[in-house]
Amino acid sequence: MHPSRRSILTSLTGLSVGALAGCSQLSSLTDSSGESASLAWLPEPAAIEVNGAYAITRTNPAAIDEADRYISTDTEATLRAAGRRPQFELIDFDEISTRIDTPAFRIEHGEFDTELLVSDLEDLGLDDEDEIGSFTIYTDEQFDVSAGVSDSQFILAGPPGATKGGSSGAAFESGQSVVEAVIETSMGEEDGYLEASDSLTAMDERHDGEFVKLVPHAEREETNPKAGAFEGAVGWGTSVSIGEEQADLTWTIAFAEKGQVDLDPIETWVAETSLDEFDWEISQEGTLAVLTVTVDTDEATVSEQFPIAPEAKYGISPENWEISTEGDARVNVGDDSTLELTVHKCSRATASQRIPAPGDSVTVAFDYTVRAEGWYEIPDFIVAQESELLYFARSDIEKAAYEETTGHIEQTVSVDPEKEVLIAALIEPSDVCGNGDHGDTEFIIENLTVK
Repeated sequence: MHPSRRSILTSLTGLSVGALAGCSQLSSLTDSSGESASLAWLPEPAAIEVNGAYAITRTNPAAIDEADRYISTDTEATLRAAGRRPQFELIDFDEISTRIDTPAFRIEHGEFDTELLVSDLEDLGLDDEDEIGSFTIYTDEQFDVSAGVSDSQFILAGPPGATKGGSSGAAFESGQSVVEAVIETSMGEEDGYLEASDSLTAMDERHDGEFVKLVPHAEREETNPKAGAFEGAVGWGTSVSIGEEQADLTWTIAFAEKGQVDLDPIETWVAETSLDEFDWEISQEGTLAVLTVTVDTDEATVSEQFPIAPEAKYGISPENWEISTEGDARVNVGDDSTLELTVHKCSRATASQRIPAPGDSVTVAFDYTVRAEGWYEIPDFIVAQESELLYFARSDIEKAAYEETTGHIEQTVSVDPEKEVLIAALIEPSDVCGNGDHGDTEFIIENLTVK
């Protein structure tokens, strides 16, 4: 499916994978002492138990409020809806100059009423637990949600597994441990993501604007232009700057080495998308392939998806999973083809992804394992378009109380080639989930392919 003119700027969000906000590079972000924070705010992935990498999106919420004069949607409402843990959207956008969301934590920087923020946190059940530097830590131990508050900073983390997207949906360290890791890294006590990822540094130095999304990932081993995958690529980024008449999109692919940058297959890929309808240019800048696109501002809009991301045109990508949990549940995202969902009793877990249809049919295939500690809840895998459910696998997935079962699913369904396809793995509560003989249910998917 080719993205429409109105969806071409869907890079405007991506808050579910991690948001960095700011009019300029991250070096503009300062802590309460006035010292530059730069990428030092971001812990390296291992420090918060993320496997490999995590994605980041930065926005300038105050500028977004201003941009609503130009773009054709209520941007703040859309961004709020796309964010994690909406009950903790406590600071007005016009008071936030920089916002950072990742799968594990969120940072907001600006001028806001600290006393009011603390009062709101206490109303939500968080108590004063500790102090680190200029921050006071507030924690709800029951739900493992923690917040760090200083004069101009708000850091939020937890609960584990309650993530949306990112390179890994790992069950992170406890909320308080993540908040402490962010603070300690920003103070220079721990190595940051900057030291761990040259590609992130290169992309951050190139991208600017009201909306920026940066996604480091494992090095790609082969080139597939139709999938937007290129050999040697180790990350991608996008940014949008909104003007009164025009909006400028910059998209980068970061490569491990300068000599690996090959613009020809990237141009082939661009020519097969609706980007070809716009005024675009592509060039090499060091280890980056840089694509720039200009559209009329009145054609810009906001969406939770990013259809021109690498590997999003055809097939799935680990960076693009949308993760949601309710209750005692978690979702771990492995490589491109592995998911692990776990729930306890009446909890819920879902991993979903929207992809353009590869044609007039979609085939999903995967191996699965279901482990039931007692009686089981309901594992499922669905394929849908808009509000139409095209396939659900729950009746085909073998499960048994107190046992481990394995199997293989392969199903082809007809789809509308002009519409996005939703795929989702999930565990839903059974009708008797609260009974005493129910415990943990695990649903493990391996070798997942969608084509």
